[in-house]
Amino acid sequence: MKEIHKLRNQYWVALKHSKDKSGQPFELPSALEGFSDTTNDHYLFVTWYDYAKAGYPLPIGAQVFQVWYYAMYPDKLANAEEEEVSKRVFSNVTEIERFEQKKRLRQKVEIYLHDKELLAHPKTDVRPLLM
Repeated sequence: MKEIHKLRNQYWVALKHSKDKSGQPFELPSALEGFSDTTNDHYLFVTWYDYAKAGYPLPIGAQVFQVWYYAMYPDKLANAEEEEVSKRVFSNVTEIERFEQKKRLRQKVEIYLHDKELLAHPKTDVRPLLM
């Protein structure tokens, strides 16, 4: 378990705090050396997936992220229904540049933030999610 926490905190602390344990400012380039935006997709997915499995409602941004994740990584899909939804919402997302992939994710989050059916669903946390 200690190793899992170490892996989790590897970049988290540098991104969350401006200073290290000794009070010195983080040297972000060295603190984030080895950080991968695409690897971070998997960390975020697992975090939100576990959160939902624990019975907590998900913010709309996290729900849209899960659909985006399945479109990005179809080999991770559990069933055909999720595959169909992810392909419909994020068609051809794997064929565009990373910046555009994330831009499309942000655009869909903005759209679904106003979806009355989704907002009323008991598995939706309607509190704002900072992105």
